[in-house]
Amino acid sequence: LLKPDNLAPLFSGAEWAGTRLWNAAILAIDYFNKKYGDEIKQNPSSAKSSLLELGCGLGVPGMIAHIIGVSRVVLTDQDSILDQIRTNIASNFTSEEGSVIEGMTLNWSRQDIVELLENCDLSSTGFDFVLNCDCVYEPLYGKDSRVMLVEVIKYLLTVNPKCIVISSVERRKGDGVDTFLDDMKQMEIEHGVADDFI
Repeated sequence: LLKPDNLAPLFSGAEWAGTRLWNAAILAIDYFNKKYGDEIKQNPSSAKSSLLELGCGLGVPGMIAHIIGVSRVVLTDQDSILDQIRTNIASNFTSEEGSVIEGMTLNWSRQDIVELLENCDLSSTGFDFVLNCDCVYEPLYGKDSRVMLVEVIKYLLTVNPKCIVISSVERRKGDGVDTFLDDMKQMEIEHGVADDFI
């Protein structure tokens, strides 16, 4: 369990949003499992093997991806959420040989994503999957957050153009999602941007 000193920061600003499992997270991991789960389970050595979850909050989608068979999962969020992430990992996983799931701080900026890739020894290869769930909601997180999320994703796709990015959102009035999708579509992405609505 989290200690009282670790709980207080979760309820200031937008951090509280990282303390619950949102529908967008459930839909994202369901989509991930249906689209890529069989490949990962049947061919673990040749399948996509690394996943970065941005703004993970509780980290449930990334943890389930790890259970499905992704061998390296990095769950990221703001520093104030990190104790919660690490507690969730420790409560649900033991160290397994050749398998890694870890929690790391990531503030969305080019400098921070470069440092994270260096710390993960993935500077030249990047991640195979990038997942973000309900990370675009301008009334709560602001426009700058959306802009920086796009910048981080753009850099990750520059490092690994074959990276698959899954963004799952719950639509709300004035959420900024249409602008986010427009920004994503303006990138030169190898696979393009698909609007899959569930």
